[in-house]
Amino acid sequence: MWTPYYFERRRYYHAQRDGAHTQEESFSFPNQRLAPSVDLRMWMTPITNQNNTRTCCANAFAAICEYLIRRTNNRPFTQTSIILSHLFIYFNGRMKEQHTRHVRDLGVFQRSVALGIREYGACEEEFWSSRWHSLREQPHRTAYQQARKYTAVLLRVPITIEAIETCLHNQIPVPIDIIMDDETVQIITTNNGILDVRRLNDNTIDARNLHTVLIVGYDRRKQYFIMRNSWGTNWVRKKSSFLRAICLMINNYFF
Repeated sequence: MWTPYYFERRRYYHAQRDGAHTQEESFSFPNQRLAPSVDLRMWMTPITNQNNTRTCCANAFAAICEYLIRRTNNRPFTQTSIILSHLFIYFNGRMKEQHTRHVRDLGVFQRSVALGIREYGACEEEFWSSRWHSLREQPHRTAYQQARKYTAVLLRVPITIEAIETCLHNQIPVPIDIIMDDETVQIITTNNGILDVRRLNDNTIDARNLHTVLIVGYDRRKQYFIMRNSWGTNWVRKKSSFLRAICLMINNYFF
């Protein structure tokens, strides 16, 4: 039986002020032998294309929420399921981070998105569609009311390969931030969708090049993670890419 550990539907909602109750809960899985490989892509909603926006983090977190809704309702990718408003999640994450309703498209950190979902919830796409609204427009009251059906519990997970594999083994996808500059993109596109960080010439961390992706599987024998991006389905083969080692992980929050 599938148990949604992190994302839950709720009947009632009580808003929390920014700064209140922001500590994450501790969580651990029981000791267990990890599966040799995991692939959660059959439960994921279609990949989005962020185009020239900086919505990668919101897209990753929306994909987690949509995934958990699918798992809870036992609806794989061959069946229709709920699509959430990525724009709604992105706006509220930026509002938490920029401390204003007059937000700019500057991107957003994982912590801010997670706190935004916990406080404001996540509404369905039909209530705040990216087709009809801009990045800087605040969602209307109806969207916020509909979003109260869902909330999130923030959990911090150790930044180790074993911790990531353990989450994936227990059917929980993992958002991470990686360095995504011109060199990284070139390696991926010319290496059959595989990012081997050993080929990087510069390991310097530049926050301007951080890009949030979602890890949705692994293969322990071949030593790679399956990474879901939000640059459309034609970016690399099989609509996902493969990460041979972790470039960078910061502020990993799961539902």
